[in-house]
Amino acid sequence: MGKNAGRALLPADQPIRVGIAGFGMSGQVFHAPFLDADPRFRIAKVFERSTEHARAEYPYVRTVRSFGELLGDDIDLVVLCTPNAEHLPMALEALASGKHVITEKPAAAAAAEADEMRAAAERAGRLFTVFQNRRFDGDFRTVRKLIGEGALGDVVDYEAHYDRFVTGPDPKGWRQAGGRGVGILHDLGVHLIDQAYALFGMPEELYADFAKQRPETPGPDRFTVTLYYASGLRAVLSAGEVAACPGPHFAVHGTKGSFLKYGMDPQEAALQSGKRPARRQTGPAGRTAGRTTDGARTTRRCTGPWPGSSMTAASQKKKSPRSAGTTVCFMTGCSRRLRRAPRRRSIRRKPRMCFGSSKRLSSAGKKAAASGSDFTLPAPLPVLPQVPLPLPSPRALTRRSARPLRGRPHGTGPVR
Repeated sequence: MGKNAGRALLPADQPIRVGIAGFGMSGQVFHAPFLDADPRFRIAKVFERSTEHARAEYPYVRTVRSFGELLGDDIDLVVLCTPNAEHLPMALEALASGKHVITEKPAAAAAAEADEMRAAAERAGRLFTVFQNRRFDGDFRTVRKLIGEGALGDVVDYEAHYDRFVTGPDPKGWRQAGGRGVGILHDLGVHLIDQAYALFGMPEELYADFAKQRPETPGPDRFTVTLYYASGLRAVLSAGEVAACPGPHFAVHGTKGSFLKYGMDPQEAALQSGKRPARRQTGPAGRTAGRTTDGARTTRRCTGPWPGSSMTAASQKKKSPRSAGTTVCFMTGCSRRLRRAPRRRSIRRKPRMCFGSSKRLSSAGKKAAASGSDFTLPAPLPVLPQVPLPLPSPRALTRRSARPLRGRPHGTGPVR
């Protein structure tokens, strides 16, 4: 947004001075660690109403108690990590003060409000964008690569799920209170919709269903959004809070094969546990590589297209080769084995690719295949018959005169 803004608005030889508004989970986990690790940026001020969390981790940062104090002449870029309802007024005020703005998702509660922020950025000649960090998740980058290379053929079905099991009220008061622009669709659905848009573009039609399944939530806590494309592709995006046994996070089916991915990307959990990206150091070619040691911590940097993106982990001696802790690069998805860890029981499954064969090789068969000797494949697994279900056409679902499925209004609770 703000396409008319010049790209040489800031001096290239000086770091971009950043002011962060709000220092909750978003500011602490998703923004400050990366800004601190990259010498192209410098966190100058943080707006916290009553706490001092920023100075506790970054002693050089100045804490201010009002948003107006944040918008001084010593700030070039404002990062909005405040509650959803505050994104619009704060973004407009920051743009009017001549600041570039990055806002957490969702940018606004309605498209008209987002258009208002875009227009303000164009008038001010400043850059305005939305922080979509899930485009850099390792599993999503794998999905994007497989689709782009045509490894799965023509994609006909795409599914992305955020299945969680949540009990009790939300610890964040503003989320528990609910209201306009607050809920699971604006929280998790924004990521799923943005990923589908990044892969396939704008759909022709869509169908959405909402439900409230937990008594503690102020509004809908489950949704399913289905996107229909002209090619025949159907993208199903869903999230819920009553899923003790989650299914695959990604399920992509094409004419040449399928890709299934279980479990969430590990970056968020690693950051919440206290791990931080290594400080970026530019070399002659603008890249960093190799391993460096900082005190008792060992760092391995990734040499991918986003130089310096890495994680740190305490160095340990290699143990049993049965399983290994793998660190995934924050920006490229490259994996680096940093330490060996003992095997532990988990319901998480590894990513799977299937190319139309139900035959499985035993360990002996794999060894025989590697050595070139003869071996016998087991019999194919039985395939259960598929029972077609009579579903209305996508176009019928988009008409206001469409009758509710199974005699219930859309989004009024589970099907009995």
